[in-house]
Amino acid sequence: MRALSKREARLVAVLILIAALVLGDWLVVQPLLDGFADRAAARAQLTVRYAANERLIGAVPRLVREAARRDAALGRYVLPARDAGSASDALRQRVQAATSAVGGDFRGSEDGPASPGTVTTRVALRLTSEQLDRLMALLENARPLITVTALSVGADDALVTGRATDLDVQLALSLAYHPARQR
Repeated sequence: MRALSKREARLVAVLILIAALVLGDWLVVQPLLDGFADRAAARAQLTVRYAANERLIGAVPRLVREAARRDAALGRYVLPARDAGSASDALRQRVQAATSAVGGDFRGSEDGPASPGTVTTRVALRLTSEQLDRLMALLENARPLITVTALSVGADDALVTGRATDLDVQLALSLAYHPARQR
């Protein structure tokens, strides 16, 4: 192999220097600059998330007021109860109290099948027609709302006596409940 001339040696040295600079840029400088760019993008995302979280924290009092308002409105329609058994007992007690408030006779009750979140019961009552009107008004205006799904009225004694007497009333009632919050 022959020796390189001075000019060729300089040219090779310049090429090696350029290759070293390109290799240094590719292996050291570019990853370093890419790291800075990645961290700047992450910092921008964190700034956006921080601003969103600040708005969310600022909205907490409004959200608490809205939740309290919704809970109060929910109380008009749904009974807070521990479970279906306690909701069924509360429904039965409300019907018994309303029946005695109008002067009727509560004869008994029987729980029925219900969808999740509701309880149903059938009650047997002995009432006059005026008492039945007042009882229906009491049940209709009570909160939480009770749904009367069926009403059956019988007046078998009227056939025997020939005059209007007490009515045998059977009501099928439904009430929505929500598990009460444990405190």
